[in-house]
Parts: sequence; C-alpha cells; structure tokens
Amino acid sequence: MTEKMPSAAREFLIQQAALGRAGKPEDVSGVVAFLCSDAAGYITGQTLVVDGGVLM
Repeated sequence: MTEKMPSAAREFLIQQAALGRAGKPEDVSGVVAFLCSDAAGYITGQTLVVDGGVLM
C-alpha cells in the first residue's frame, strides 16, 4: 500500500508505529480470520484498529 510513497514519508509512518515496522498482509489477515471464526460470534459493532500502534 505504501509502495508508491516517497521513502521519507514511508519511514516517517514506520517510526510512528509502536511496533517499529510496516504492516504486512498477514497482520490484517489474522484479524479477518478471527472475525470470520466462531470465536468472534458474539462481537458486534466494534472497530478493530490494525495499525501496529500508530494511533496510540
């Protein structure tokens, strides 16, 4: 998603993340798999932020 961003902007975003790295598709797919599973069967109306801690 950030492939076409200038490298300085991309590095700035990575520095903002508490985990200190860019996100990977697997970071999102794990959340999607959970939400599609029976384990999330009682979850309604929630927003799950998958951003590596950028909004912290």
